[in-house]
Amino acid sequence: MASWFYVDTVITWLARPVGTFIFTSPAEAFLSRMKVAAGCGVLLAVPIIVYQLWRFIEVALELRERTLIGSVLPASCVLFYFGASLALFGVVPLAAKFLLEFSSPHLQAMISLREYLSFVVWMTIGFGLFFQVPVAVVVLSRAGIINPWKLTAYRPHAIVLTLVAAAVLTPGPDIISQLLLAVPSYILFEISLVIARRVSSPIRP
Repeated sequence: MASWFYVDTVITWLARPVGTFIFTSPAEAFLSRMKVAAGCGVLLAVPIIVYQLWRFIEVALELRERTLIGSVLPASCVLFYFGASLALFGVVPLAAKFLLEFSSPHLQAMISLREYLSFVVWMTIGFGLFFQVPVAVVVLSRAGIINPWKLTAYRPHAIVLTLVAAAVLTPGPDIISQLLLAVPSYILFEISLVIARRVSSPIRP
């Protein structure tokens, strides 16, 4: 509800890389405003949502598991916001400007607010989720489920899986958006391996 009062400001900011939005149905403008308000509300409420989910599942965990997961939840929230901010303030405007450069006098862009919001939402969620990779690798390494030294040998598989996941999480078929998500995601994978080796046992099995 609070976000509703700032919808026009958010839409104006979103329109900077593309100019003016259009809508193609009578209700689209209103529904798009509702989506913007809801999206902003969810982003602001992520810490509360994560905390409530944690309180729901912690009763089913053992003390060691609660300690391990509870210690990485703050980092998980920070990484999600970092990934989402990177998408909103960096990747989305860059991708939009790059893709619009392919317009011509006979090929003019008429971008629907609904379609652009879908692009922004999926990029934001995709980056936020991909930035959870270090947390997941560290937790699984500390729990003894994966071996970070053995995981190093699966780099080619990680590259393929990263490209596939980026293709699924990015809207549309353009390769630019997929690479903008896949490249930093693979870098995060390498960083997570370094961290996992530090928190795991120094003896390689």
